[in-house]
Amino acid sequence: LDEIRRHLGKDAVEYTEPDKEEIDERAEIFKEFYATLPGEYEKIVEAAEKEDYEQLFHVGHDLKGSAGAFGLDKVSILGRQIEKAAKDHNIEHIRFILEILREEILSVNDSA
Repeated sequence: LDEIRRHLGKDAVEYTEPDKEEIDERAEIFKEFYATLPGEYEKIVEAAEKEDYEQLFHVGHDLKGSAGAFGLDKVSILGRQIEKAAKDHNIEHIRFILEILREEILSVNDSA
């Protein structure tokens, strides 16, 4: 880090540990995100029932990005797979992924 700071000079930012208020705020943001996951799952289920590949693509894409940002790698990967399966119009694969996604969301919400 010192070498990076030397190269950045005055633009270097000093890292500071988050205080309790910041930690609590982050925890609340995570809880709020986790609470949205069942609704996102339902959107995917409804779109799959209608075979609405455009909606499936968009919800899968959003899930991929948001879950990845929150460090939920498995959910993010499943979102990416839904996105790809929607692009390929592969409803059977989407239905298979939904079963795995359901279990993963239950697991995430149980640990939150």
